[in-house]
Amino acid sequence: MSSTPFRQSRFPSSRWISVIQKNDWAYPNLWRQTIALGLLLVFTLPLGILMKQFVEELDSQIEFAKEERNGLRYNQQLVHLLRELMVHRELSQRSRPGNDVRFQLVGARMAVMAKMAQISDLDIQYGSALGTTEHWNYLQADWGLVMKAVDNRNLTREELYLIQSSVIEDVHSQIITIGNTSNLILDPDRPSYHIIDILINHLPDVISKIGYARDLYVDIAENTLAPNDTPIRANAELMSLKGTIQEQLDHLRNNRAIIVNSSPKLALPNSRFLNAEQQIIAFKKYLSPELSVALSDAAPDAATKSFVIGVAEDALNSQFFLYDALVPVSDQLLSNQIIQKTTRKHQVLTFTTLALLAIVSIYTALANTWQKRFQADQRLKVQYKTTQIAAEAVDLEIALTEILKAICSHQDWDLGELWLVSALSKSEKPQSTVLVLQQSWHHRQLQDVPDLALREWSQISENLIVQQNVGLLGRVWHHGNVQWVDLQS
Repeated sequence: MSSTPFRQSRFPSSRWISVIQKNDWAYPNLWRQTIALGLLLVFTLPLGILMKQFVEELDSQIEFAKEERNGLRYNQQLVHLLRELMVHRELSQRSRPGNDVRFQLVGARMAVMAKMAQISDLDIQYGSALGTTEHWNYLQADWGLVMKAVDNRNLTREELYLIQSSVIEDVHSQIITIGNTSNLILDPDRPSYHIIDILINHLPDVISKIGYARDLYVDIAENTLAPNDTPIRANAELMSLKGTIQEQLDHLRNNRAIIVNSSPKLALPNSRFLNAEQQIIAFKKYLSPELSVALSDAAPDAATKSFVIGVAEDALNSQFFLYDALVPVSDQLLSNQIIQKTTRKHQVLTFTTLALLAIVSIYTALANTWQKRFQADQRLKVQYKTTQIAAEAVDLEIALTEILKAICSHQDWDLGELWLVSALSKSEKPQSTVLVLQQSWHHRQLQDVPDLALREWSQISENLIVQQNVGLLGRVWHHGNVQWVDLQS
């Protein structure tokens, strides 16, 4: 006697679909498998969700720092442009009969245009992300108007100064705008926040104020104020600039003290800080009320005027040097943030992967143990059931049918057949034996499952005669071992 089972998988997806559609939960292993799968999801799903949220947060922080770094690099070029524009404005004011600075003015114009070309390249890369393209285009258009005014000489000295100052203010505004759109002013790290505060809110402003104070000093000293302006009003404005410069100097000192206290090991350019402070203090001496009154009464000699302008230039240069020294420090801090968060992201992914592998491994080991215990229990049940059927049956055919049904039901087989050894009556060798189908049983849902292989086999096996070691059944009979057939492959 031989029994041949057919099994597609332990519990195929088609059966799950059939169970859900027909609300049929009568399969013996369904609840056990559902509970096991639910336990696995209870441990793995929350961990996976937490990992996903944590990684997304780290990705957001990494992108945040990258945008800051892009904005920092963009702003550095804008500050360089600010310097070139201030040089061009100064030369334009000095250009008059008896003071030929045409060649210097052409050089300053070329420097401005070269720096604008560099910034245009940066704007192509970062403009859409930083939202700077439209404002940058307007700024370039304003610079074009300045160039036309310089070439045509159709504006007064005061009008030309105003439109040049307007372009410088636009650059300053662009620096602050990038500080907002690139998240620079929102940096959560304390040292980098205060460095960026210096780079965006204080250094550009003190540079603009010192440049304007220098130009105003020259106008007062040379008595070249606008016709509708007076020395008294100019002196008052000079005093106001002195107060503003002092406020910015105080901000520089406070930020530096905070950075040093919060990060003592940070490599700050302390010499640049001290030099910038000293140069500002030195220039402020020439913005005193006593000097302003003296300038109102009598113009200083050329040597004094040249000396004061030199002090102002030194103050301006010290601010630019400080800016260029602080940018690499800030850039390094932002790069370190990106590296740290990227490393933490990889650590989280590695830990989560190992944790999930451990959970799945433990679950697999427990599932295998449960499966073996379940199979042993099923075999005992089948043995008990078949023994009971054989003991209570009064007819062999009925007993064989019930035994086959019991075996298939307990093992979750879709189809089971009982093949018996029989003599081949038409053979020239009467001793030859074959297998013939005696009984068959299939699950009551078989007709509802789109499984043509089982249906075709059920029809073919009714008239099939199996010889030993021929075909699948013949090999099973010959070797006496169970062989499984995966119909899905």
